[in-house]
This record gives sequence, C-alpha cells and structure tokens, in this order.
Amino acid sequence: MGTNRIMQLYRIMPTNTRAMPLACSPQVFVNEYFKCWQDPNRATDFLYELIQPFLKHWERMLREHSYQKDLNYIALCRRLYPIANDPQTLLQKYVEHADQVSSVQEELEILFFIRLRSLRYYPKKAAPRMAEYVIAKFFRDRLKDKITHSRNHPIDIPVPELIFKLLATEDVHPDHLLLKNLGLDRWESYLLELLKLGMNTMEISALTHLPRKTFANEGNHIWHKLKEKWQAT
Repeated sequence: MGTNRIMQLYRIMPTNTRAMPLACSPQVFVNEYFKCWQDPNRATDFLYELIQPFLKHWERMLREHSYQKDLNYIALCRRLYPIANDPQTLLQKYVEHADQVSSVQEELEILFFIRLRSLRYYPKKAAPRMAEYVIAKFFRDRLKDKITHSRNHPIDIPVPELIFKLLATEDVHPDHLLLKNLGLDRWESYLLELLKLGMNTMEISALTHLPRKTFANEGNHIWHKLKEKWQAT
C-alpha cells in the first residue's frame, strides 16, 4: 500500500462514522475513561466491557486487512509506511507475534490499559466525540509502537514459561496428577482454574477485582511452581 494509495483513501473517507465503534454513547464512554484516568485505583471492569467492540474491531482489521475506509486503519498504515513498503506485512507479522505470546485480543487489551495509565494529558474540555477521537489516536499510536517493536524483536521460539502455561491450561490431556501435586493453596488453585477456562488476564482482573500487576505476580508464582515440578519429573 503506497503513499499515493493511502492519500487517495483519505479523500474518500466517510465523515459520519465514529472514531471508536462502541455499543454505548460517546458521553458514557468518555466519562468512564476520564474517571479511570483520573483515579488509578478505580476498578476498570466497566471500562473493560465498554471497549470490547472497539478492540474486537481492531482485531478484525489486523487479521483481515479489508478495512481500507476505516480512519484508524489507514492512519496506522500511513505511519508504518516509512518503516516498510508494505505495512500490511508488518500487521500480519504482529498478529503472528501476538498469537504466539498470548492472543491478539489480550495484547490489544493490555495496550489499551497501559496507554490509559501512562497518559499525562487528557482533553478535558473536548466534546465527547472529539475526546473519543483523541483516545482512539492515543491507542493507535501505542499500537504502532508495539508493531514496530515486535518487528525489531521477533519471537521465533516460545519461551519455556509460555510452554509450561500452555501445558497447564490448553493441553487436550492435561496432567492432572502434576497439577494436583503442585502444592497450591485454594486461592492459587482458583486462579489456575480460571486460566484453564481460557480467561485472559484482563478478565480475571475484572472478576477478582485485583490489579492486573498483582495477578501477574500471582500467576508467575504458579508458573514457577509448575516449572519446578515439571523439571523434577
């Protein structure tokens, strides 16, 4: 997708579409986003539900490359063009990278909330639709950086910790005896069951009302136990 093609697409972009395809109104979304930005300790489960249509739309765009009239998609490709002659190749490599690490959906969720927590500026006086546009741009910029990083630091072989996680949560025939003998307490066993159900870290954080960082620490402790037990067998 060359520069001339990108600029041509800009000229035919629709002007009556939202920057973020959400099921709620811009006012509801912007209000909740602002509250979560203003208060780092505020629970993000409601915001997590609100942004699901937006993130699922992004996942479809990254996988299908068939959204050449979507402002966010075209703007992202334009910013990637100086890095690669074919931005869509970069998008495909990012999708493969994300699927290898966890999933595209989970990676997008993490990006969204990392961007929320790292923001130093918020357009408080902007109308809801304009604020929504700015938030979409914040996310798009973060995604561009992530895609660039995954290009410069590819992952060809899953790390050992990822293999252990897959064995524990996605194996068709999990080693129940191994899991039973891990010596987990009731809380750790509960978290492991949630992972085995296929829940991602953002969903578990919303369900348990734990900050994602806290759950990450708990999860790493479980994987460390699993790794030690696996190597001892």
